[in-house]
Amino acid sequence: MTKPVLAIGASNSLRESVEVQVNGYANNVTGAVIANSGHWIYEEHPAELTQRLLTFLA
Repeated sequence: MTKPVLAIGASNSLRESVEVQVNGYANNVTGAVIANSGHWIYEEHPAELTQRLLTFLA
């Protein structure tokens, strides 16, 4: 069974490299990049991050 994985990067930090790296060891990867964000996504964009997590977990 393949487990879903959410890989989130920040536009001013790791960007798409998070998804690229996770694709190296997971098969069912959903990638996202949070715009106008740095390393602390959950502090800079809590509402957007929460919505993406809830959508992924639904």
